[in-house]
Amino acid sequence: FTFGSLTGTTVAGTGLMGSLSLSAPYGVTLDGDGYIFVADAGKSRIIGSGPRGFRSIIGCEGSGSAARQLNTPLSISFDSVGNLYVTDWLNSRIQKFLLTTNSCGE
Repeated sequence: FTFGSLTGTTVAGTGLMGSLSLSAPYGVTLDGDGYIFVADAGKSRIIGSGPRGFRSIIGCEGSGSAARQLNTPLSISFDSVGNLYVTDWLNSRIQKFLLTTNSCGE
């Protein structure tokens, strides 16, 4: 929303070309380069934007408790070097994912 506006712009999800469908998007943050990251709680994954559009970067295999899976992620945050932290609600844990890797093999 721009200041004073009553109309927003869709930046991720349903109706946006090049985006993935979302199911209960819960947390959202930006990285240091301005890319959007979304905790998609309903699909137990983290979605990230990039030069080629949106992609699933964590939790690509569905809900679970393995180190590269999530079960209802709610919030996400980056540290000062770009590592991603995820609150993994139904697994009762906080996961750290290194900047140089993602769990989907991309």
